[in-house]
Amino acid sequence: VKRLLEIEIPELSDGTVIKCTPEHRFMDNETKDWIEAKDINVNTSLYGFSFKTFSSYKTKKVTSSNENVATVTATLKIGETIFTDSIEFNVYTGLDSVTVNITESYYEAGSTYKLSSIVNPNISGVDVTYKLGSDIGWRKCYVSLTGDTIKIADDIPAQVEQITITATALGVSSEPKVIPIKHLNTLPNSNVIHYATEEALTYDYTLPEGKVPSKVRLADTELTSEDFVVENNVLKVKPDLIVAFNNTQLRLTIEDTEGSIYRAFATYDSGDRVTQAWITNAFGSDYVAINSMEDFNTYFAYDGQVHAELVDNMKKVYVLNCDLDFSEVSLFRAIGNNLAAADKGVHFTGKFYGMGHTIKNVNISYSSGSWEIAGFFRQVDGGGVVRDLNFENCKLSKPSGNNGGIVCGYLGGEGNLINVNATGCSVTIGDYIVGNNGGIQLGGLAGRPYTTPKYCTFNGYDINLVGIK
Repeated sequence: VKRLLEIEIPELSDGTVIKCTPEHRFMDNETKDWIEAKDINVNTSLYGFSFKTFSSYKTKKVTSSNENVATVTATLKIGETIFTDSIEFNVYTGLDSVTVNITESYYEAGSTYKLSSIVNPNISGVDVTYKLGSDIGWRKCYVSLTGDTIKIADDIPAQVEQITITATALGVSSEPKVIPIKHLNTLPNSNVIHYATEEALTYDYTLPEGKVPSKVRLADTELTSEDFVVENNVLKVKPDLIVAFNNTQLRLTIEDTEGSIYRAFATYDSGDRVTQAWITNAFGSDYVAINSMEDFNTYFAYDGQVHAELVDNMKKVYVLNCDLDFSEVSLFRAIGNNLAAADKGVHFTGKFYGMGHTIKNVNISYSSGSWEIAGFFRQVDGGGVVRDLNFENCKLSKPSGNNGGIVCGYLGGEGNLINVNATGCSVTIGDYIVGNNGGIQLGGLAGRPYTTPKYCTFNGYDINLVGIK
């Protein structure tokens, strides 16, 4: 309520003393009780004299009927003359209803939205709180809700097809509002990295045949036509903006003319690209070249047993010169695991340079639960590096247990994943083992990371905890 005392001030001579005594009253018309008022702001000037007025009121009185009339009276005393003015307004004991007001037909992954509500009666200034529905379960980590601002992670799993939001004001809750989630599409070779030692090149992204890029956002900034060019279905982003963010992986959101949205990444690295020349310069001939599945099988055992030679092999430097397809492998256990003693195993502390090649169709599956750490490698740590490697259509599933990720179940503080990309992959772990007070650790690339993977992506959108809420 905003109200000024509307009176005529008489002409005053020098030295006249004015006593201003504003009074604020809220009256319950039924009980005639005075209701306490709060939040009185002081700062109004009248002919150079400072006195009190009212800018806002809040009542904490709750009456028995739904609607009452409150009276606010202001009194100004000048000498023996008293001036008064008053205003009446409705006071409600509560709300009839609250409705979440969402105008969007869907929420887009990677975007931020402001929530609003409609209260009935339409009372301004009512505090509204928002809450996510329990149906999202453990995946709430992909949705950030702070106050009236909600942010959807760009990598929210495909299983989250919608979210539910409830609003509450003055003890009244709304009906749940269901809003669909529009996921971002995956592009092949969407994680583009250029290096300082290379010629400045555009960042190129190929959309599906027939799709034409129309809008591009770099992080939260929409690019203009001066920042990129389009050649058929290929988007070419100029490097200037990306170079300014040295050694930082930036997210690109690309929308085509038909409204489909794609996620991509762009990075400018101040170091060198790992090439064969770089390998030779760094290690001479002290590395193992893997040119076939047979070569890989010679050095790595994935039967869940720690072989004597594996202990030494997990320390070596490897260069992958071909793609590896595991579709013919029916049983795969994390390299370095020891099924006889699930809490023990061998860490990968060597170097595995993928050289941009792809490991395909690895099926890491367990028929019963265990504490066994699950992934392509059991654990990467102790200076171990997995770099410039892609995983495609790989699956990890176990009915219970913990520490599961496509690349490794456990990424130690001295382990490194650099430019590792997973596409069309899934990770599923069931109910946790009784007594596992640490809960469940699972992720796209690393189940339990103690260091942050660098320039990596997980485009599977498929991470599951079965039976966990």
